[in-house]
Amino acid sequence: MQAKERTFKHLTKNDRLRMERWLNKGMKPREIADKLRVHISTVYRELKRGEYERLDGDTWEMVTAYSPDIAEERYQNHLREKGPDLKIGADHELARYIEETIIANDCSPAAVLGYAKMEGRTFKTSVSVATIYSYIKKGSSCVSHRWICRGAGRKSRGTKR
Repeated sequence: MQAKERTFKHLTKNDRLRMERWLNKGMKPREIADKLRVHISTVYRELKRGEYERLDGDTWEMVTAYSPDIAEERYQNHLREKGPDLKIGADHELARYIEETIIANDCSPAAVLGYAKMEGRTFKTSVSVATIYSYIKKGSSCVSHRWICRGAGRKSRGTKR
């Protein structure tokens, strides 16, 4: 007997709309999974993704409901956040240099590149200022805590006179 080959499928906006319609008709998650030809856990994850609280007009109580629009928005946000791995993560020497320079000189990530250039340092990976900020923003180093906590990225308000 041959093993069943696993297939993977992302739900489309249309699938989400169909799910909402079927839920409103009273179909169970198992039936929805069979109709969409996906595993039942996919349906449950999707229901959780699109879950929101709304006021029931008859009972005036908050009830949990499913919105395909909310589910689609959360799905798209997740795809955007995923992105490629940071290339700086593979170059440990560069990452260490950035962290140590920011801490030692109390400087911005843009200044780190200037220091590296002045010192004639070369690394396996060349990065832009935006890449360093992305590295910090994603919390890929201990710098993120020190740099962000000290107020990096905030616009100065000027001095009061």
